[in-house]
Amino acid sequence: MKRIVIVGILVLAGLLVFFFMNKKDKEEAPTNTTVEAKNELPNISIVKSDGSKQNLQDVTGNTALIFFQPDCDHCQREATEISNHLQSFSNYQLFFISTDDFSAMNKFAADYQLANKTNVIFAQTTVSEIMDNLGHISAPSLYIFRDKKLIKHLNGEKGIDEILTYI
Repeated sequence: MKRIVIVGILVLAGLLVFFFMNKKDKEEAPTNTTVEAKNELPNISIVKSDGSKQNLQDVTGNTALIFFQPDCDHCQREATEISNHLQSFSNYQLFFISTDDFSAMNKFAADYQLANKTNVIFAQTTVSEIMDNLGHISAPSLYIFRDKKLIKHLNGEKGIDEILTYI
């Protein structure tokens, strides 16, 4: 009985120390409100269809990253919906990114009326770039950013109404 009381007192004392230390840390937190926003864009190198290279962390403005595979039926349906509602994405750069070759991506872009659109970019990356920076994702996988801050990640095929709620 005496042992239980001693253990109880030690646990209570430990909790009190924890709560007081936690409160002290919060009180000492800096109040500087000019902290620079964190860049949450992934550190992924891409090659655009024109052959130029870019790192996604260097992208500015509103951005949507759509990771896809040209032969994926879920990706094809989502591309159809995005194409049909492209005007809703007018304030966004849409990066369609695949690990497939450019001939397949160019056919995909043409088939879904996404080729030669001013705000649509097709690019290639490697599986290791994706895995190292995003982990395992489904195709399609959509990431929406504003001012380099992640607004929403939609993994797998989503309806256009759900996508547009974050645009």
